[in-house]
Amino acid sequence: VTTFGLRMVDSQTLRVSKEQDHFLIVPRGVSYGEVSGSLLVKVNILGGVVNQGSSNLSVDCAAFSLHSAIYAARPDVRCIIHLHTPAAAAVSAMKCGILPLSHEALLIGDVAYYEYNGALDEEEDRIQLQKCLGPTCKVLLLRNHGVVALGETVEEAFYKIYHLQSACEIQVSCLSSAGGVENVILLDRDRYKPHGMGSVGWAGNTFGPMQKSRVGEHEFEALMRMLDNL
Repeated sequence: VTTFGLRMVDSQTLRVSKEQDHFLIVPRGVSYGEVSGSLLVKVNILGGVVNQGSSNLSVDCAAFSLHSAIYAARPDVRCIIHLHTPAAAAVSAMKCGILPLSHEALLIGDVAYYEYNGALDEEEDRIQLQKCLGPTCKVLLLRNHGVVALGETVEEAFYKIYHLQSACEIQVSCLSSAGGVENVILLDRDRYKPHGMGSVGWAGNTFGPMQKSRVGEHEFEALMRMLDNL
C-alpha cells in the first residue's frame, strides 16, 4: 500500500483463511515500510492476541474495534483498509460526501456514511455502524475522520481504496478550483455505470472469450510484478 502512494494508512487487517474469527494485523509502532509476514500479529474478533508473531509489540485494540465491528456483521469481508490521507479526510468533512465527479468515483460503487467518534466501545455504536454499512456496501466514509474500503479479497480492497483515494483527490481539486458544488458537472450514475462493481467481474481479450476474474486481480498482480522487478 505505501509503495503505491497510500502513505497515510491508519490500519489494515486481513481475515485468516479457514479461520473465520482470526485476523492478521500490523502491531503498534511498526511503519508499513517495515512490515513483513513474520511481524504480523494474529488476533481474535475481540482483538485478543492468538499469535504474537516475531515482535513483542502490542496491538492497538481501539483501532481494531472498527474492523471487529465490520467483520462481525459481514462474513463476506476478508480484508479491510482504513486510511485518512489529507484528501480523504477533507472529503469526509464535506456535507455533500463523495460526489460523482469522476470515473474513479463511480468505480467505488455505493458509499455508506457514519458519524465516527474515534472508537466503538459501546455495543450501540457497533450496531449503528453495522446498520449504516448494510449487507453489501464496501466503501464507508467516517465523518470528519477518513475512509474505509472492504473486500472479499485483498485485491478487491486495494482496488476500492486506490480508486477511492483518487476520487477524493479529484473532488478536493475540482471543488477548490470551481468554487463550490454548484459550479461542477455531476455524472449520472445510471448513465455512466462502470463494469466490475461486484467481487467478480468479466474480462475479455482480443483473441478469446470473456473470462471471470476477481475485481482488482489483474491490477494487483501487475503491481506485485513491479515490486518484484525492483
